[in-house]
Amino acid sequence: MGFQRVSRYLPLGLLGFLLLSRAAVPQARAADFSDDFAGPLKADWTVASIGNLGQGEFTGKDIKTTATAEGGLLTVISGGGNAYDQKETDDFGYVYLKPAGDWQATLKVTRVGERRVRAGLVARASTDPGSPSVFLAAQRLGGLIFGSRTAAGQVPAVSRNLVELDTKTPVWLRLVRRGRLFQASHSYDGENWVGGPGALVNPAFDTGDALVGIGVSSQIEDSYGLAQFGGFSLTAPPAVDSGLVTTTALLTDADGNPVGGAWVSVRDSGNNQV
Repeated sequence: MGFQRVSRYLPLGLLGFLLLSRAAVPQARAADFSDDFAGPLKADWTVASIGNLGQGEFTGKDIKTTATAEGGLLTVISGGGNAYDQKETDDFGYVYLKPAGDWQATLKVTRVGERRVRAGLVARASTDPGSPSVFLAAQRLGGLIFGSRTAAGQVPAVSRNLVELDTKTPVWLRLVRRGRLFQASHSYDGENWVGGPGALVNPAFDTGDALVGIGVSSQIEDSYGLAQFGGFSLTAPPAVDSGLVTTTALLTDADGNPVGGAWVSVRDSGNNQV
């Protein structure tokens, strides 16, 4: 691998240091799992309403998350005025698994409803609304959204509009966990992957397992949001060649204090994201 650099996605005002190591990345302990959503919804999934989803605009009843698998599509309907944004807690519908150790999660997003609806992959330490988390979400208004909350009740660091989505085409999202390191990528055919939005470090996941699954938020208070998905898989992360250089990012502010939740993009000498 040639010269590496931290991309423009590093937050302004932060000092980034790449610590290079030739050590192999620990491999996964997660069992393989896949769901083509032929129906009904597999018993492995747990369906939850995280935070305050509000009340239906016309019904006046509390919104609850529903998830229905049929004919190769998972339809998730939920509410929530805010998820994965500048707030200490999240409000969204969560359809999740409880794998052990590291994993690679891949999700085909077939349809995202209204322009504000956010739908995608979400990893969390728990189902508490303010739980540490990592998220990779698709939104018709805003493209891909990638970020994390590194401590309970903290406002997450979020990168927006990194990729403009073609709303006429399904998009595949992929999130890989290796301990505290999370890598995100996307594809328009499920085979050719773009190594972005990038990667981030979340110290909250240094040890222990992480929930992972599908999140949907309407992003409008007291309003329903709908999204549909065409398949999900959970596998071990791809093997990392011990001969390759791997990177860990340590980010500090001007006073030398560690800063969590920031993301880095590493590129080779040909300016290709790795």
